[in-house]
Amino acid sequence: GLGIHGVPWEVGQDGRYTERTDQILTYNSEGCVRMLDADIKELFAVIVSRSTYIHVVQDFQQAQLPGQEKYI
Repeated sequence: GLGIHGVPWEVGQDGRYTERTDQILTYNSEGCVRMLDADIKELFAVIVSRSTYIHVVQDFQQAQLPGQEKYI
């Protein structure tokens, strides 16, 4: 299967948790898609609000979209 999940979090010097943004675009999750928390929330909002197709491509210009997106 394919997993979509966030990146690890770490405690900074100020004691606050922050996302490990250096983990984006790296091959560290054994095949899953890593995303930042804000991007995961946006993706979830799109998926639950309308029929959604997800095409995983290396570059967004390679995506073959089925047609114009229509917002109702």
